[in-house]
Amino acid sequence: SYIQELMTYIHVDSYGKCLHNKELPEHLSSKLFVDSFGLSMKHKIELFSRYRFALAFENTNVEDYVTEKLFS
Repeated sequence: SYIQELMTYIHVDSYGKCLHNKELPEHLSSKLFVDSFGLSMKHKIELFSRYRFALAFENTNVEDYVTEKLFS
C-alpha cells in the first residue's frame, strides 16, 4: 500500500511481481541473464544505476531475519 500511495505522487518503475509496471530491458530479460534467483548482481547494478534511488521491500516478517539486500 505504501508504493501504491507513492505512485500517486511520482512515477515508480516496478520490475518485480508486486505492482509490476515495467519490463526489464530486452538484453537483460534474456534467459542468459535471468536465473531462478533473478538477475546477477552485475546486471542489477547496471539496471539500478539508471535511477537516483531504489526501494526494496521484504515479503517476510520473521524474528532474526536479515536480508541480503542489506549487504548489496
